[in-house]
Amino acid sequence: MPPPSKKSRSVFISYARSDDVLARRLAERLREEHFEVFLDVEQEPGANVAKITGKALESADAAVVLLSKDSMQSPWFAREWEYLLGSKRYEGRVVPVLIPGTPEESVPWIWKHLSHVRPAATWPVTANRVVRALRDMFKAA
Repeated sequence: MPPPSKKSRSVFISYARSDDVLARRLAERLREEHFEVFLDVEQEPGANVAKITGKALESADAAVVLLSKDSMQSPWFAREWEYLLGSKRYEGRVVPVLIPGTPEESVPWIWKHLSHVRPAATWPVTANRVVRALRDMFKAA
């Protein structure tokens, strides 16, 4: 597939630490499709991750939110989720993704009202669905 546009689009991935393997695999897949990706776990040791994360949130073109049992228990995740939902910048540019094994009843009510990605039989297929959702989002913009 061709790049999303002449200017590479940037994507912020919000996730729980316990889901970092899936987040890294998603980031890798998005980069294969020429998206710039922010993933906090990839920052240099000793870096001010909170400051870097804040700047990434302020500049990203879209966000992917990995919803899992653990992410919904994380105060840091809750702050990112609230920022994304309350920001005009991210209106129509948040893609929630249900992590396999997470019951739909456990996710925030707003999830049901957003365009979201349901898990597929395998994570690579789910990641492809995220790529499609982002491409469609940027085409519509």
